[in-house]
Amino acid sequence: MKHIYLAGPMTGYKHHNVDAFRAYQRYWQALGWIVETPFEANNRVWERYHGRPFAPETDSVDYGHWMLPEIFAEDIATVCRVQAVALLPGWQKSEGAKRELAIATLLNKPIYDALTGERLNLTCHILFS
Repeated sequence: MKHIYLAGPMTGYKHHNVDAFRAYQRYWQALGWIVETPFEANNRVWERYHGRPFAPETDSVDYGHWMLPEIFAEDIATVCRVQAVALLPGWQKSEGAKRELAIATLLNKPIYDALTGERLNLTCHILFS
């Protein structure tokens, strides 16, 4: 079965943009995909420390939070496991989504527009200075 990760903006959005992620998750599931979002990845880390799922309506792991490096690592591990990535609207403004896209591109995974389902032809340039 096809397995896809949804990448998009969370920081600065009400409840970390969970409503948009859930809507796109349902859309891609209806297309026959197994869908993971950053919230599933967040849950895996959050539950290790708090013994319960991450609640986007009340919990927060923003930039500077001590748990963020581990959450990013789980997001990247998820990107490595799935077959493709779909980008939610506004992904260009998301540092996390751009990192996830870079990894997916380097691994030659198909990238899709989450809204249209269209496959995107994106390139990634990594600069070290």
